[in-house]
Amino acid sequence: MATNSLKVRPATTSDLDQLSTIFTRSFHPVSPYMRRTFPDTAAMRAWWRSLYTTALADPEATLMVVTTEPSGNDDSVIALGQWRFFPDYPHRPPRLELESATSAQLDPNGNLAAGTWSLLRSCEDTDLELYRGMTGFLAEMHGKMMAGTPHYNMELLATVQEAKGKGAGRLLVEELGRVADAKGVVAFVETNNIVVEFYRKMGWVVKEQLAMPGGVGYEEYILVREPKKE
Repeated sequence: MATNSLKVRPATTSDLDQLSTIFTRSFHPVSPYMRRTFPDTAAMRAWWRSLYTTALADPEATLMVVTTEPSGNDDSVIALGQWRFFPDYPHRPPRLELESATSAQLDPNGNLAAGTWSLLRSCEDTDLELYRGMTGFLAEMHGKMMAGTPHYNMELLATVQEAKGKGAGRLLVEELGRVADAKGVVAFVETNNIVVEFYRKMGWVVKEQLAMPGGVGYEEYILVREPKKE
């Protein structure tokens, strides 16, 4: 799907180098919490690459990107959206498929309580207190609100700062809305105080919020989107 100069398409392995920096370019300029939780290091970039490699190999995960329309050889990825379908919850990850298809560092005790976040080993450079605050809240609310309910979980949405305001994030959330509506299921997301109003304007409803550790005024929110009927 293309809108003006932007194009939405499935991610491929050829995008991995660009994808490994998208989160940093999206959140580090505006969020001290994210800078501390996910520092911009070589090990962290390798971890991001593993996360996206896992998503590409997972039959229940979807990884979409927004690119600028090619100009010569330029096809820059400016945003990504990663979501997962849960036919039930709790749900077992397709571990055999992932182990055979990816070199990602799967956690032997990993699960999908927090989606792909809790399926991989944490990076050695991650601030574990902040990371566990974020993923722990997600896992708790995911289980509390979605148990027994087929749904989509928006695992990650990120747009590089220099492309903010061009509609890339909206294109991705609209795409998730279309696939959720086609199945007639709810969509679920954990997001932060930087992005929460964006989701609200698109019809998502806040259900929970919690201040995160670290003393930097960072909050996480849980929102849901009910399926729309034709």
